Amino acid sequence: MMDVVGFSNSAPMKIGILGSGVTGQAVAQFCRERNIPSHVFTEGDCSNWELNDFTCLVYSPGSIHSPFLREVRQAGIPCMNDLDFAQKFYTNRTIAITGTNGKTSTAEMLHHIFKKLRIPSLLTGNIGIPPISQVRRFNANPRVWNICEVSSFQARDLTIFRPDYALWTNFAPNHLDMHGTLEDYFLSKWNLLRRVREVAVVDSSLFDCPLAEKFLRAQIFAIPNEKDDQVNPVLPHAHQAANFHLICALLEKIIPGQPIGPHLLEDFSFPPHRLSPCGTAENLIFWDDSKATNSAAVKAAFAHVKNFCDRLIWVTCGKSKGEDLENFRPIVAASDRVLVTGEIGEIFLTHFSASNVCHCLDDEAFIGQICACIRAFRRQKCAILLSPGFASFDRFKNYEERGQWFQRLAEEIINLEGKRISTALPPLRQGRCG
Repeated sequence: MMDVVGFSNSAPMKIGILGSGVTGQAVAQFCRERNIPSHVFTEGDCSNWELNDFTCLVYSPGSIHSPFLREVRQAGIPCMNDLDFAQKFYTNRTIAITGTNGKTSTAEMLHHIFKKLRIPSLLTGNIGIPPISQVRRFNANPRVWNICEVSSFQARDLTIFRPDYALWTNFAPNHLDMHGTLEDYFLSKWNLLRRVREVAVVDSSLFDCPLAEKFLRAQIFAIPNEKDDQVNPVLPHAHQAANFHLICALLEKIIPGQPIGPHLLEDFSFPPHRLSPCGTAENLIFWDDSKATNSAAVKAAFAHVKNFCDRLIWVTCGKSKGEDLENFRPIVAASDRVLVTGEIGEIFLTHFSASNVCHCLDDEAFIGQICACIRAFRRQKCAILLSPGFASFDRFKNYEERGQWFQRLAEEIINLEGKRISTALPPLRQGRCG
């Protein structure tokens, strides 16, 4: 019988699984394959369960504030998230990647580099692949590395999961609707870092955070070298280059002496909806950065896009995650036009009573406003940047669907303007660098 913390191997197990999404279904599949009694349920049907109906509860990351989870804990029943649960069944070396922005891209970059170096690895975690679904492959080859993206929701309550190495990309206000305070958000990530067995690499900007005092007493952290400010065709965005430097610093610890450079990423493609052109025509360029869901990500996108245009129209939309709207004020001030739509629209318009902010109630109004801006700026290079700064769940299933929406509108607008659509990136403005 499986070994779950708090139980002997001989004890009969019944697993309760809170959450019916990707994580919950993966845990259920794992239990079915091993003939472990389990049941998947959601918050809505918890009342049908008695606490003595199961001996362990595995919960999805989004359930961290579930009243039922709190009740089960108070009853003394062991509860764990999917990272802790999976850790009971494999011993492969693990690299955990966390941070406010860039986690997924950094994990995929590292996975790609491992492939180039012929080091076997698997991607798991918040990237969309629960580690429990990879246990069979881990056990088949103990040399396979687990490259695990870890969200703050997953990191918050960890008690078993202990990565060998970790990488923390950056820190900025995010998910405050779930964490309540910036300190809770920070300490959630810190709970992951303090569990690292060997070395963790963090971006030096983390030392600017008042909450980072703990780092000064930690011996497990290595700080990467100064960032390279030169424009690199393989890593054109400053934040991508910064995360690559973190990877290099980490690999110096893991595989010392191995030459690591941008050449290993020459055939790497960044995931979609991360600050990439989705349509250009003459002096127009549309940028899709739908993944950006906080002000820090928007500021990074804004800084990059300004290198390619004379005028910038910023498109923001979505559902608030609790971040202070004042964090967006410099972006509003620096934009030639701000178009806001979705759930945040009315709140945004009230907060920023600036003449350059327009609330678009529907797609027709949105298209009309962009076309008006294009005509007003017709002799200048004009960028239309979707970098929302807020969650997509007001009208879209996810950020991918939101990005696809924007791409369709971009194509429609270019056609309305009678221009020929292209995907080529325009040259940098003279004297500017990324």
